[in-house]
Amino acid sequence: IPYLCTMKKLITILLFLLTITSYGQKLITITINGVEQTVEFTPPKSEIVGTNCEAETVIFRMLNEYRKSQDKSIIQHSKCAYETAYHHAYYLGLDGVEYSHDETVDVPGFDEIITKSERIEKYCGSGFGVECIASINLNYNSFVVTTINLEEACKRVVDLWVASPSHKEGLLYDLDLGSVSVVMKDNGIGLVVLVLVSREN
Repeated sequence: IPYLCTMKKLITILLFLLTITSYGQKLITITINGVEQTVEFTPPKSEIVGTNCEAETVIFRMLNEYRKSQDKSIIQHSKCAYETAYHHAYYLGLDGVEYSHDETVDVPGFDEIITKSERIEKYCGSGFGVECIASINLNYNSFVVTTINLEEACKRVVDLWVASPSHKEGLLYDLDLGSVSVVMKDNGIGLVVLVLVSREN
């Protein structure tokens, strides 16, 4: 019985962790009694449950705090940038799609707009802008004794972008408008999309 309980707990942890970034069947390696075994694993499907306005606000604030620390202008919130960000965040939340800037998987009932530039052009009138994507873990589960601090979770997202040279460059572009969308799934994972555009769009 203890062995079965340990295995159940291990598999549950693996299921939880892999749902953060996995969409579709994966090969994973697990170690049982010192022996490595490779198995096929299909993450459980999860449903989109809405957006997290609080996380959107915190990430947007942290973006501007970072830009201010780098002597860059403050980004003003833009409705068209939010619509652009929401479109792609919702797509990323759909089961079976690739975690990518491109919307290449044909999902029934969803109007894919393949590239970031095409999405910005549709919602904002011009194809020039910046898009950053990430996932955020806001899940409460039996392996976490307290709820995850929203500020810390959002800071991890911004820190990851800043740590990437290409994303950091995008965060500091001389752009005027932007927004963040966080689309939540019922497993507590949020798909984060930041879009920055020019005021001339």
